[in-house]
Amino acid sequence: MNKKYLSLVLMTALFATVLSSCKKDKENANAVKSLETITMCCSKSDGIDDDYFERYDKYKFEYDEQNRIIKVSEYYYGGDLNYTMMLTYAGDDLVQVLYSHSNGSETHEYTKSGNTITEKYNGKIYTIELNSDGLPVTREEERSGSTLVETYYYKNGNMTQKAIRFTIPENDYSEYHTYNYGYDNEKSALYHCKTPKWWLIIHLNDFGVSNNITEENYIRHYGEYIYKFDGAGLPTKRTYKYIWGMAGHERELVEEFTYIKK
Repeated sequence: MNKKYLSLVLMTALFATVLSSCKKDKENANAVKSLETITMCCSKSDGIDDDYFERYDKYKFEYDEQNRIIKVSEYYYGGDLNYTMMLTYAGDDLVQVLYSHSNGSETHEYTKSGNTITEKYNGKIYTIELNSDGLPVTREEERSGSTLVETYYYKNGNMTQKAIRFTIPENDYSEYHTYNYGYDNEKSALYHCKTPKWWLIIHLNDFGVSNNITEENYIRHYGEYIYKFDGAGLPTKRTYKYIWGMAGHERELVEEFTYIKK
């Protein structure tokens, strides 16, 4: 066979492969996927032993036809079920979450009126105020003789700061803590989830926002997150490294994510 002809055939085949690969990547990037599992693989800490690894739990998510979470299950590393959360909706609103575990159950009831949500469970009452985007801006617990208020701040759909204030007016006592966060520009693990954002942010923290948290700091604690992504731009693995305490102890936690393609 003519060498020039052979070279032309190989180049044509290579070009076709590249086009096919690009097309596949583009299709993957537009794929709608729902987070199925989070496996907290292992961690190590300089406070124990450099070679010490600890196994963690696994979380499984289930959805309805609208891609809203209806069940979250936590399993111990050995496979035994620890607890479940069952979410119930009425129209577009989340109205109940039932927590079930080996010691019993606990029901959280939610009532929405305009931009205000009232949360009740075990005799406790919380008032949650939402902004125009449906994100929580304050969550206050009604107590006798004290107040506990959580305040949330955002930028581009991401929670950049959470502030917690606890006061006992009678004793002139007050505590105030702030948690600060930084983000990347990639899709978060629950990017396609349709569960109300206010619940995701309050109860699942960084999984309820638009992008992936890359750093956090509060008091004497600093942490950074490093990610790996799939073709759809969703995180498949993240390594969380953080330093805490005056002695500067270091710890590392690895999490892996799997998805259901919709």
